[in-house]
Amino acid sequence: EFMVEQLVGPGVGVPKSWYPAQMWPEDLGYLGYDVDLARELLTEAGWVDHDGDEGSAEIPTPRQNADGVELTGLRLTTTVNELRNNYQLVIQDYLAQVGIGVELVQVTSNHFGGFNEDGTLAAYHFEMSIFANSADPLSPATSIESYTCSGIPSAENPGGFNPWQFCNEEYDETDRMISQTYAGPERDALIDTAVTLFYEGTFWNGLRNRPTYYALRADRWDASTFYAMGTLSTNYMEFSEYW
Repeated sequence: EFMVEQLVGPGVGVPKSWYPAQMWPEDLGYLGYDVDLARELLTEAGWVDHDGDEGSAEIPTPRQNADGVELTGLRLTTTVNELRNNYQLVIQDYLAQVGIGVELVQVTSNHFGGFNEDGTLAAYHFEMSIFANSADPLSPATSIESYTCSGIPSAENPGGFNPWQFCNEEYDETDRMISQTYAGPERDALIDTAVTLFYEGTFWNGLRNRPTYYALRADRWDASTFYAMGTLSTNYMEFSEYW
C-alpha cells in the first residue's frame, strides 16, 4: 500500500489476487509485509545475519549460508518503464533490509519471448519480475497456461508460459471444472477453491490495480449486446461487429 500510494497515487489500491475482486473469497487476505517474519524464515532456511548489522545499518550486508555464500544477485527484471523501474528501487531497498541482495535488470520486449527465443521469463533469466497479466473479469477460468502444470516452459514444452512453475494438480482440476460448470453455487464454490489455492502458492503479489475502462456513446450503441470484450493489449473491441 505504501508503494502504490507513493509511486502511483492515493486510492489506486492493491489487488489481493490476480483474479478480479468480485471473485475473491470473503476471508482472502494479503501476502503481508512482515520484516520480522521474513528474517525468521530466512534464518530457518539457513541464511543467517552473520555480522549482526540488520536493524542497525542503513543497508545491511547480505545474509550468508553455512558455506559463506552471500544471499545476493537475485535478478528483479522488468521492462524499461519509469513506474516499474521505481518499483524496482523500492523493492530492492525492502529486501536489502532483510539481508537479500537484488540486481535490477531492465529488458526490452524480449521479456515475453518464448523458451526457444531465450525470453527473459520463459528461459528463466530471473528470480523476480514485474509485469502485467490481465484477468478476464467475466470468467474465473484462467483460459491460459500461465498458472497450470502444463504451462511450465522447457525444451520439450517451448510454448509454455508458466516460468514461476506454480504446479498444483488440484488447482488445474478445479480450473478445468470451472470452465465446464454453469454459474451458480457449485461454480462459486469452485472459484473460491481456485482463488485460495492460487493465494496459497505465494508466487504472485499484486503491486497495483490496473482496471480497463470503456466509454461508448449510448445513442449509437446498445450496451446489452456487448460481450467478450478484450483486456489490456488484446482486442479491446472484440466482436464489436455484432454490437
